[in-house]
Amino acid sequence: IEAPETLHFSGPEALTKYEIAKIMGELCNIDTTHLTANAEAPRGAPRPYNCQLDDQLLSDLIDLDKSKFKGSIKALIQGFIKATD
Repeated sequence: IEAPETLHFSGPEALTKYEIAKIMGELCNIDTTHLTANAEAPRGAPRPYNCQLDDQLLSDLIDLDKSKFKGSIKALIQGFIKATD
């Protein structure tokens, strides 16, 4: 099978920047209660509501092992986070 020129990979869940910020705050022991979600469309070029990448072509070529964002990012940053008592 010949691979396409461009392949995308995406996690199994679609998250907003707000949801990612809340998860990162939780994992880094940072208060995020001041954050608010913004339901307004971004200014500038039009963007789709769901920008999750379609990785079907890649999935057709290889067996994808997808992990949820929170668990994956926690494993990546845990050595850099200072534990709190």
